[in-house]
Amino acid sequence: TSLYGDGWRLFFTVLGDGVFVIQLLIILVSEIRDVSSHYRQNSQLGFWVTMKKYWELWNVVDWLSILYGFGLVITFVVFTGMTTTVRDLLWGLDIAEDGLTFDMEQVDELTLEFKDTALFFHRMKYAGAFYPLVIMLRLFKAFSAQPRLSLVTRTL
Repeated sequence: TSLYGDGWRLFFTVLGDGVFVIQLLIILVSEIRDVSSHYRQNSQLGFWVTMKKYWELWNVVDWLSILYGFGLVITFVVFTGMTTTVRDLLWGLDIAEDGLTFDMEQVDELTLEFKDTALFFHRMKYAGAFYPLVIMLRLFKAFSAQPRLSLVTRTL
């Protein structure tokens, strides 16, 4: 797998990431409004009882998608920092006095950093592969809101 040394060097990458974060923020604001509305309607029951009633399956799915999405954003930002570190270490390699070899301490540092970055990227791919399943659960929530489509979610 090849990677860019700078994750946000293209405008479309920044635009796509920005749209993703804005969509997550819209869902977050919607869920915060939902929590406050739910609490206002049931405040006579007390905080803990109201929250226990709030945390039904579909609200858990919404919050899972929000938290997981922001987790992916943070993971990508960390990964971008790691690739920048590898790039800087690579560009900063000093050639030894003989003109043919590199300083082995710097090469060892670069190798360790690259290994950590590659492992992090590998784990990040698995985390990213799970997110469509979370989004699919949100689709089932939309199905359950409509009588004819709710047949799909009730049979699962």
